[in-house]
Amino acid sequence: MTDKLQKVVSATGEQQSLTIHQDVKVYRGLLLAGQTLNHKIAKERYLWLQQIRGRLEVEGHSIKPGDGIALQELTNLQIVALEDAEFLLFDLI
Repeated sequence: MTDKLQKVVSATGEQQSLTIHQDVKVYRGLLLAGQTLNHKIAKERYLWLQQIRGRLEVEGHSIKPGDGIALQELTNLQIVALEDAEFLLFDLI
């Protein structure tokens, strides 16, 4: 599945994700080069994006494998794949 986020961990086990007893959601993202992903963010949530492979542009910042980026005070996150890419997105309080 590309150009969408796959929920892999959540507090409720929704969408067949693993259950964790914390207020956190963890998503796996796969994008092909040139694809753009927009993700709405609830108020007062914080994000951490951990790059696994490929290169992304995240809110104007270019990141490569091994990089992580903390994001806050956003209502929408835009991710652009500069190359085929895989990443994890943590949605935290």
